[in-house]
Amino acid sequence: MANVIWNPGINAYNPTVELIVTQKSQSIDGNYSVLEWSLILHRPSNVSSSASKSYNVKINNVTVASGTTTLGGSGDKTIASGTSTVYHNADGTKIEVPFSFYMDIGITWSGSSTGNANGSGIMNLTTIPRATTPTLSDGNIEMGSAVTINTPRASSSFTHILKYTFGSASGTIANGVGTSHAWTIPLSLANQIPNAASGVGTITCETYNGTTLIGTKTVQFTATVPDSMVPSVSISTSGVDLYQSQYVQGKSKVKVTLNESGSYGSTIKSRTTTIKSGNNTISASTTSPFTSGVLNFSGTITIITTITDSRGRTASATKTISVVAYSSARVVSFSAYRANADGSPNPQGAYIKMTGTSLISTINNTNLKTTILRYREKGSTTWTNVTVNTTLYNPTLTAIVAADENKSFEAQIYLSDYFGNAQSLVNIGTAFVLMDLHYSGTGIAIGKVAEYENAFEVYLRSNILKFSSIHSHDWNTASSMQGKSYLGGWHGPLAGEFTKGYMSIGATTSEQSIDFMIDGDMFVQEGVNKVWNNTNCQVLSNANGVAYKFENGLMITVQRHNVYTGIANQWGALYASGQILVPDYPAAFIEVPTTTITAYGQGGTVITGKNHSPAPTIYNVGGVEAFRGTSFSALNILFSIIAIGRWK
Repeated sequence: MANVIWNPGINAYNPTVELIVTQKSQSIDGNYSVLEWSLILHRPSNVSSSASKSYNVKINNVTVASGTTTLGGSGDKTIASGTSTVYHNADGTKIEVPFSFYMDIGITWSGSSTGNANGSGIMNLTTIPRATTPTLSDGNIEMGSAVTINTPRASSSFTHILKYTFGSASGTIANGVGTSHAWTIPLSLANQIPNAASGVGTITCETYNGTTLIGTKTVQFTATVPDSMVPSVSISTSGVDLYQSQYVQGKSKVKVTLNESGSYGSTIKSRTTTIKSGNNTISASTTSPFTSGVLNFSGTITIITTITDSRGRTASATKTISVVAYSSARVVSFSAYRANADGSPNPQGAYIKMTGTSLISTINNTNLKTTILRYREKGSTTWTNVTVNTTLYNPTLTAIVAADENKSFEAQIYLSDYFGNAQSLVNIGTAFVLMDLHYSGTGIAIGKVAEYENAFEVYLRSNILKFSSIHSHDWNTASSMQGKSYLGGWHGPLAGEFTKGYMSIGATTSEQSIDFMIDGDMFVQEGVNKVWNNTNCQVLSNANGVAYKFENGLMITVQRHNVYTGIANQWGALYASGQILVPDYPAAFIEVPTTTITAYGQGGTVITGKNHSPAPTIYNVGGVEAFRGTSFSALNILFSIIAIGRWK
């Protein structure tokens, strides 16, 4: 309510005029208020006047009443009254509504003129509810979940249109909404935030009365990407260097391709793929596609990959392949010696008995396999096959062949598979005679039949106790050593090498030397103080390396193998490769040998050590491991392995 009073202020009994304005009601639909007003003449004492007096009343600058009245009498007199409709602003507000009156009084009261009455004032009307302000049941909503949008409308006749914006995406949620609406946040909104897990959007509520837009209000919401929205990845593999469509240990590789994609706009930022056998890492890579190193393990090989997208979400995939066990074909044992016709040993026999055992990996019974016992006359380039086996992977073969007692021979076991071959050779001398003169009269042999002119042949262990002098002798240069005995130099081999060569012994009365020939593989130490010929040193070679088998039971094997692997497992201040397997020794020991392992990586220095698993055996050095100061996803390492032990 608001009012305004006119008072001439003559005394307490003079007449006054008051205009009273009251907000009676409001129309939400019509957006207006109804004001009730009254113009009242207050007469505390009797007024003596019969003259006609004029008046008028204005509400909101509109004249709502005018006319004439008389002043005579006492008490309160309502001059005029009524109601007035005042429309509000579009937002429902209406403030400072003016109201005023005028009335002609013009009388004398207690000797003073009252003058005419007038007055004005303003009033603020109550705001009429108009546009609906929406609220949410939850301001933080996971995409794919529902949220309730509450629309507490001011009038039941109001309806709403709900819309949304999120990034550059926008759309209409619903039309003709009354008091609420359940909205499921579209998963597609995640496309607007490819690098984040949440984003802020806006819901707009348009309020209508019929087709008339009353107003618009908004509310913000936070939409989060659900945990289930992750990238996807699968692994495709293809074999490299397969045999009969099989992965073969130590021979094959695997090419790994990742089929990867982001989720709802995300992109793949990183990937890590590891190829493992148990706890041992074979290869690791952060690229796709990539090709592993040689698969040096057999059995189940596991390929594990983890990718990370631009939201930091990860996904993993695993795939396994099966690798067939394989080791290079090797000679298990081989012996050859002169014998009788029944095979019984006889150094003067006219036969050679050969016995050999081979071992070839089966590769699920698909590997090629050939084991041959063969021989040839010394100096010949053509072998004669005696026994050929192409059906067994681990045969033991025996053969007895006639061999001229006056000639030397070479006996050999030769085996091959799809990937390579191995062999072992034994020199067989002539039949034993303590001493024999060559038919030319210019050669002599001890322990064998003389086969060469101008040669001194020895097929017995020799212990030369004393020379008058020892000289270095050039094979190709004539030497004047008349009157002296001498031992000439080696021709062909260098100290520390296994090879073939000759030694010469000078005569005491002639400038021409006699050739002292050690025919076969030998080891020459520095200083020429020790000689093993094929009588007491047997050399075996295959794809796995070389074995030197000495008559006294000593065996030395030398291997060099390239291994492609990752060194990425942190171990204190170093990085380790995990278990690495290398091929078997080229020949088997009878007890676990002593080994020395060195390595060099193409990426720099590599430290090597024995891995606890598998343990070394008479066939294999066992697990080895490589270490570096920094990690390396893929590295080519050259391992050099020397093993010393016994073969009998």
